[in-house]
Parts: sequence; C-alpha cells; structure tokens
Amino acid sequence: MRRLDFYHLLAKAVNKCFGKKLYAAVRADFTYAKDNLLTKNSAPFLRDQFFLRAYSEGKKTDKDRFLKGVDIEWRIHTLCWAADYAKQLDGDFVECGTRTGFFAKSIIEYLGAEAFAKRFVLIDSFQGVIPEFLSDNEKLRESKGVKSDDIWSKIYNQVKEQFSSHDRVEVYKGVIPEVLENIEFGQISFLSLDLNNAYAERKALDYIWPYLQLGGIIVLDDYGYPGFEEQQKMHDEFARSHNTSVLCLPTCQGIIIKTE
Repeated sequence: MRRLDFYHLLAKAVNKCFGKKLYAAVRADFTYAKDNLLTKNSAPFLRDQFFLRAYSEGKKTDKDRFLKGVDIEWRIHTLCWAADYAKQLDGDFVECGTRTGFFAKSIIEYLGAEAFAKRFVLIDSFQGVIPEFLSDNEKLRESKGVKSDDIWSKIYNQVKEQFSSHDRVEVYKGVIPEVLENIEFGQISFLSLDLNNAYAERKALDYIWPYLQLGGIIVLDDYGYPGFEEQQKMHDEFARSHNTSVLCLPTCQGIIIKTE
C-alpha cells in the first residue's frame, strides 16, 4: 500500500469514528467548519438575515434526502452572488441538475421571489445519474447514493409544485444532452451545473456555451470535490478550449466567465 493511500484510509477511519466530536471541538475557533471547508476567514453572509432566510427556504426542499444533516451555506452564497451578478446581464438563467430545487429556490428567494424577472430553466432527469454515462470510478462513487424510482417521482412532483407560482420558472424532465434539443434557448447569462458526471456535463457545456452571453457566468458545483477529478479535468479542458480558465474555490465549486 502506498503511503498516501494509507493516510487517506487513516483519515477516513478517524473521521468516521471521531468526526463529530472533532468538529464540535474545533468549530468554536473557526468562522466556518462545514462541507469540507474549515476557515477562520470572515464570513459576513452568515450574519446576513436576508441570505439566511433564502438559504433556509432552499434547504427546506431537500427534506434531508441528500444532505443528511450537512449544511452548505458557503456554496449557496457563491451561487447567490453569481446570480446577483448575472441578473444585470441580458439572458436567462439555466440549471442543469436540479434535484430538489435547493439551489434554484435559494437563488430566487435571495434575488426577491416577487420581483424575480429572469426566465429560469430547470433541467433534471429526475431519475438520478444515468449509468451508461458513467466511468467505472463514477459508477462506484454514485452507487452509494442511489434513490428509488418512487422517491424520484415524488421529487419531480415536489419541484413542479414548489415553483408553480413562478411564471418565469420552467421545469424540464429529461436526460442531458437529448432533452436540451427540446428546449428553446435564447441568450443565457447564468448556468449552474451539477450533473455528477463528466460526460453529461461536457455535453451540457458544449450545447449551452454558444447561448451564453459575453460576461455570462457558469458555476460548477463539483469542480474541486474529492472523487470528482474526472469532472475537474474535463472542466479545465473545456475552459482552455475557449481561451479562459476555471476559478477554483475552497467550497469545491469552480467558476467560468465567458470573456470572448
């Protein structure tokens, strides 16, 4: 066994046995200690009641199906910041990988639900990741989080219901890339991408890039997440092919801005 593999296994064992106690012991000294992010840097959004309300409304959609008690405020803060920037640009908002609608709900509440004027296109298979699209490593990783067809059916109906009062929100059920052909896109200013596999995300990026407004922003949810290295490699290759690069964030997210 290589030394790095040994330390990786040791870290997993320590985290499994003592993770919660260690977290409780150190969190008092840090401004943020969640979602693989530990920092003493200032996090003023955690005192912003407007943001916290938007986050709370978004989190309610999860119903502990995926997060299992984990909070992701800093990731949602990044998404809300990106959406707030993109609202100044012409173009629609698009989300590939909606799940329960956590991200979209938080964004709409943050920007102001009643005044939200952007067309927001939400796309998901509502059946989980597609096995045929996965590499062997991705299959192993995703096999641990498989949900039943019944649960996905409930999630789909929940998403349709929770956005039914928003005239500008459109929910599409289908597999990327095929479903993209059935959607009439205009200019796009914001894309949230969270499909948990490199193949589908590359297809989505290739399809949507021509519609992305100059200055438009893409938030990659899985860019730096452990175990998602194939996506990171693909994201970097895609960005380089368009004469730009990915901003790597400590939240695990990546950001691409269309500059030409």
